[in-house]
Amino acid sequence: MSKDKNLLIDIWLVSVLTYRLVDHLLEDTPLSPDEFALYGLIGDLGPVTASQLARWTGLPPTTLSNLIRRCEQRGELNKVANPKDRRSQLLVLSERGVDLYKRLVPRLFEAVRDLHASLAPDDLSTRLALQDLDRVLRATLHVEARPYEVADSSTKHQISYDGDTLSERQRREVLEYIAWLRQRDGTLGNRASART
Repeated sequence: MSKDKNLLIDIWLVSVLTYRLVDHLLEDTPLSPDEFALYGLIGDLGPVTASQLARWTGLPPTTLSNLIRRCEQRGELNKVANPKDRRSQLLVLSERGVDLYKRLVPRLFEAVRDLHASLAPDDLSTRLALQDLDRVLRATLHVEARPYEVADSSTKHQISYDGDTLSERQRREVLEYIAWLRQRDGTLGNRASART
């Protein structure tokens, strides 16, 4: 039997290790990695319906319902009337949920910074490959497109810098800041377009 396993095992191994990493970051909180990820989607792209979350994540409805119920019971998630559809409700983070999420985000950014330092100088190719894999898995499972996309900046405008040569660490930090700006502005754009 071959010791080289298949793509699905590769994906599974990465997902298990990612879950462990995020679980470690959350060890002194009531949140699971799945709940923290939902808070990120709701906080950055919400308010959102449970059915929209199910379409974005591909989670079975019962699993998602259990996650939502636990978060509501802790007072971190609220359901509010949906002004566009009286039959549905929107999920929003409560004040307590927002405070908890904001307190935890710096831990996540620290872990991401460590991953950036261990990856190639620019992790864009890794993220684009994962995004492509995500697209294929969604098509195979008939799951709606992901709620955001990583842009391939290699074909976009380049920033010039005429100062002293940056160290590799400084260059990575500049790239991380640019990625953060893109995420921030992309999120704001999504919210604005969702309201119009």
